[in-house]
Amino acid sequence: MTMRLPSIESLFTKIFASLKRFPLAIVAAVVGAVVSCLMVHLDYNKSAVFESYTRILMACYLGMLLFISAALFSQRMRLSLIRSSLLQGTAIALAVIYFLMLPVHLHASVYICFGLYTIGLLLLVSFAPFMLSGDVNGFWQFNKEILLRFLVAVLYSAVLYAGVSIGLLAVDKLFNANIDGKIYLDLWIVITGIFNTWFFLASLPENLDEL
Repeated sequence: MTMRLPSIESLFTKIFASLKRFPLAIVAAVVGAVVSCLMVHLDYNKSAVFESYTRILMACYLGMLLFISAALFSQRMRLSLIRSSLLQGTAIALAVIYFLMLPVHLHASVYICFGLYTIGLLLLVSFAPFMLSGDVNGFWQFNKEILLRFLVAVLYSAVLYAGVSIGLLAVDKLFNANIDGKIYLDLWIVITGIFNTWFFLASLPENLDEL
């Protein structure tokens, strides 16, 4: 038996379907990746700008988790467009409020709170579709699926990064291209921040009732 690779058309179909399903989460991932790349190339003496970028990055990451949870809840509960938009708008407002409440100078307690918020929102993603249904079997099936899809996304991202990095290194050594070492970090940020997130979201189960 031969394994058929997905066609380009089917890949683009899944890409646009996931963008339609999780638009705010993907936008937050893209903004976070862009900000992270800017931080990589920032001068070390610009600590104030670095902290500003850090606050944006923290708000984007927590906002992304909120947007995923809101989208999954809306799809599972079959909310109307108006109610779904209100829920997504509330998630945007919470992310903006979090950003505005962050102090100008970040300290250890801010990062500890960020870690706790991250854990809480990751748990929210895990049970958001089943908060009101009480479907225990669906809850466990969903979490098994998202864990497997996350591991597959990490594997694909690692392979992609290794392949592109080896290609860049070969070009650098063979043609003396003098590629900046920070490009490899930029590549890692783009793959883990955008490709990995988009690939993971595109593979999430669509028919949650079947679980």
